[in-house]
Amino acid sequence: MAGLTPNQCVKTLGFEGRRVNVFIPKGRSSYYAFFRLRVPGTTTFRERSISCRTTNKAEAHIVAARIFVDELAGKPHTGVGFGPQAGFRSQLELSVQPWFGGDQTLPATPKPNQDPTIDETLDLYDAWIASATPGERRPQPSTVATNKTRLRHLARLLKVNTVSEMRASMNGLTHQKLNITPGNFVPLLRCAAGPFWAKVMNFYASRGIVFDTPFPTLPKVLKRPRFAAPTIEQVRMLAAKAQDELSQLDPHSYLLFLLCLGVGLRQQEATHVRWEDVQSNGIMVRNDWVHKTKSDKDRFIPVGPSLLVALEPYRRTADEWVVAECFHHTSKPSHMPKKRAMVTARRLATWIRDTAGVDGLKNPIHWLRKVFGSVVARDHGLFTASKYLGHSSITVTEAVYVGLLGHGPTANVI
Repeated sequence: MAGLTPNQCVKTLGFEGRRVNVFIPKGRSSYYAFFRLRVPGTTTFRERSISCRTTNKAEAHIVAARIFVDELAGKPHTGVGFGPQAGFRSQLELSVQPWFGGDQTLPATPKPNQDPTIDETLDLYDAWIASATPGERRPQPSTVATNKTRLRHLARLLKVNTVSEMRASMNGLTHQKLNITPGNFVPLLRCAAGPFWAKVMNFYASRGIVFDTPFPTLPKVLKRPRFAAPTIEQVRMLAAKAQDELSQLDPHSYLLFLLCLGVGLRQQEATHVRWEDVQSNGIMVRNDWVHKTKSDKDRFIPVGPSLLVALEPYRRTADEWVVAECFHHTSKPSHMPKKRAMVTARRLATWIRDTAGVDGLKNPIHWLRKVFGSVVARDHGLFTASKYLGHSSITVTEAVYVGLLGHGPTANVI
């Protein structure tokens, strides 16, 4: 059977029509054999990528067929794996015991743990992230960090240490049992399940670690509530009150108000704008070492002359912040805020709650940003609103503002 071609070998063994591919990886000179084998007792497959140790294609096909037969028969071999998922013998071992060396056997290896701890699972998750070959997609570092943090947090809430203990604790789990809100319960579970995706579990199986996922089912993503935009009269009244009450008595809160309502910036984006970013035709939101934007990109927002005229009387040196921090005389060093201009932001939030006349404002400053988004979506469409707001895709904008088309404010905000 070793003399058969890979396709004949697959057909003879009845391997469900799956092929053995022979190719030269990028940066290598010899051919590699790539194929998939079913994990015993499951419906998943583990991938194998093993060096044929030859630069001749015809010879590589013969060697690939032999490797494939040995893998199906469970015979040990010393082929060189391609990529971090391989886990085969080293080049030093190959020089001592070559693949064509007869009936040599590998030393016994300890049986891998089939019930890893949460920390061991996260180490395997890191190994899967690092196993990406050129062209393969892996989650962004921020997503990986969030998934790991949420999994650890869920393990602390459930008071478990291993995957099997977590799987047992997931039966009938609700947000009441964890004493958290439904809005926090759903993203907690969905992010914590990141290290247990099907393709990640296949990678664990290729390492010899096979276990059941602790997340057989996941709650559906909660739909974002549609934004209830205020009328244009309410927006104009709020802007007029801000000019009368804040422009002189609390100029920094007024500047934060203008950047959020007139430019649609997030709170931390607005507090990290410098005067050099306020240009003659718009405002630049920079992504640098001081402040990382949500999209990890710079974006330029064109603004009208009326907003620039409102900002100009407060202009200072170019490298200074537009929104400065103002502390009350009773503030103590131990109570310093963790984020820039947080005291100013809290003072503006209190003023908005007392003035806007809108019930249930959880984040008044972000509410200003949504008012801006509703105006742009109504006047210029969802695509323009998505670009101005810095959303990752137009789907995010649509989920919040699509109900406003034809019903929102019809004039510029500032």
